[in-house]
Amino acid sequence: HDRKVKEEHDRKVKEEHDRKVKEEHDRKVKEEHDRKVKEEHDRKVKEEHDRKVKEEHDRKVKEEHDRKIKEEHDRKIKEEHDRKVKEEHDRKVKEEHDRKLKEEHDRKLKEELDQKQKHEHNRKLKEEYDVKQKQEHDRKLKEDHDRKLKEEQDLKLKEEHDRKTKEEHDRKLKEEHDRKLKEEHDSKVKEEHDRKVKEEHDRKLKEEHDRKVKEEHDRKVKEEHDRKVKEEHDRKVKEEHDRKVKEEHDRKVK
Repeated sequence: HDRKVKEEHDRKVKEEHDRKVKEEHDRKVKEEHDRKVKEEHDRKVKEEHDRKVKEEHDRKVKEEHDRKIKEEHDRKIKEEHDRKVKEEHDRKVKEEHDRKLKEEHDRKLKEELDQKQKHEHNRKLKEEYDVKQKQEHDRKLKEDHDRKLKEEQDLKLKEEHDRKTKEEHDRKLKEEHDRKLKEEHDSKVKEEHDRKVKEEHDRKLKEEHDRKVKEEHDRKVKEEHDRKVKEEHDRKVKEEHDRKVKEEHDRKVK
């Protein structure tokens, strides 16, 4: 009986000891598990925080980049606008200057022509007066001298012929002078027209060149932007892939 009592006692002591050992073991296992769960949780919280910080930084960098591109674009547009305004102003100033030069030239031509016409008119008046004086003199000579009448008549006929010949000569000289003045005027008008046509042609060529340069610049800016957007996208895809691979690896290790 004592042996059985002792065995029962030893058995209960051993069971109690084994239970405490198991509880201690289970407690340590649970603590280790809780510690790892907390570490994994803290690691994920930190990764999420770091990811958001990086995204915010990348967003600000992109916004700054986009702002600078827009500022540069706006600056170039303003420069082009100011250049065109100045060109238009310079063109109008030059047109006004050319118009005044032409008005002055035309005024001088008219004054010269008026002066010549006045001189011609005075000359004819004087000729007419001289002729009348001579006719009066001839009349008196005729009354005094019938013999001299024929000679004087012949002389008058000759003078009249000479006068008409001179008038015809003067008229042709004046026509030739007027024709040359008109040709000179027409030549200058044509030169001015040809110059304006060339200026318009050159201006259109320059506008076409500037437009192509701007299109090439805009295309390069867009290509650079698209390249950076694609690089950023590929980097994020790779980071997400690497994170999932690491998570899968950590899960299998655990």
